[in-house]
Amino acid sequence: MSAADIRDVLGMGDLGPATKKLKLSTDKRAEGMSRELYNLIGNSSPPVVTLQSKFKEKPKFRQRAAKWSLVTFKNGGRSDDLQLSHWTRGISSSDAAEQPYRFEAFNKHADVITYTKEEYSTYLEKSGWTKDDTDLLIELCTQFDLRFIVIHDRWSDYSKTPKTIEQLKDRYYGVARSLLASRGQSTEGLSYDYQKETTRKQYLEELFNRTPEQIEEEHRLLMESRRLEANEKTLAQQKADLIRLLETPIEQGSAEQYMSSAGYGSLAQSMLTADKQKHKKRPSEVPPLPATPKQKYRKLSPREEREKGVSWHDKLSGGVYLRSQKTVALKQTFATKVQAAMQELGMSNVLTMPTEKTVRKFDQLQQKIGILLEAKRVCDRVAETSDVKEE
Repeated sequence: MSAADIRDVLGMGDLGPATKKLKLSTDKRAEGMSRELYNLIGNSSPPVVTLQSKFKEKPKFRQRAAKWSLVTFKNGGRSDDLQLSHWTRGISSSDAAEQPYRFEAFNKHADVITYTKEEYSTYLEKSGWTKDDTDLLIELCTQFDLRFIVIHDRWSDYSKTPKTIEQLKDRYYGVARSLLASRGQSTEGLSYDYQKETTRKQYLEELFNRTPEQIEEEHRLLMESRRLEANEKTLAQQKADLIRLLETPIEQGSAEQYMSSAGYGSLAQSMLTADKQKHKKRPSEVPPLPATPKQKYRKLSPREEREKGVSWHDKLSGGVYLRSQKTVALKQTFATKVQAAMQELGMSNVLTMPTEKTVRKFDQLQQKIGILLEAKRVCDRVAETSDVKEE
């Protein structure tokens, strides 16, 4: 039964046409804003104020503006006396004319060696190089400031004889060394090994021209060498543990095995057997007397000991140790002086190969140096005392 039928039964009139609900105006949600965020704003939406764009305000400086002057200058590195102008701050035209150009200090040229005809004919003649080629090389070195890459690039434009960069360098430095040596000047910093540089460049070219397979093979070899080094450390540690284990005395069985009656009986039986074997010896086991008497021991001379390899060791300590630890330690007062004296002699304070003979000689040398320093100290003290008495 519908609502209209119920109203007819009750005698109630018709309600008439239904009124439409007014639709509330809602603000449109801004694009790019989630609904949850927009609901948080509610009815208190922030006002939108329109700002008019305007030019940037002029800054207000507290200091006065610096004064700039347009002054002329000459570059001392030029030979044509060209005059140019530039803006300078805080300097007048008269003061700027007296000051040198700031970038003139950077206008430097390499000092290229020069020679005369007599010097060339006496010291500089070389097979494979003519005087014209040598003059051209010196001229290009002067023009391009010993930049041999550029010199080699320009060489083919002036000479028909092809030369490599190594040949150009070798010729120039050879000429410089010969001239300075003939003039009695130092040739330091002019050494050049042509064969070494050629071999080095050849090695670099071979390294650059490697195939991917060769690079991969080298990488595998490198990884294998690193693995062997790691295994070597592990093996060395295992060897040290094994030596330590062998030097440790063997522990006997615990006493708990003899606490029972069976253990006590076996212990008594073993003790009785050991006692019988100790006091009873078979006749066959007695060693026969030698037919000839034993010879007496003969003491060897130092020369015979060296020839036969006989050596007498000190009391050795247990475990592994370095022979360099057996060196005699000096006092702190003499250690620095002895080390300084050994450095003056051109000797190292650390032994490269600490053999037995080397360590012994090293200790003897240190002791003698210490005695010499002590004697020098006493002599200096006596000399000071005598000087005081004379005064």
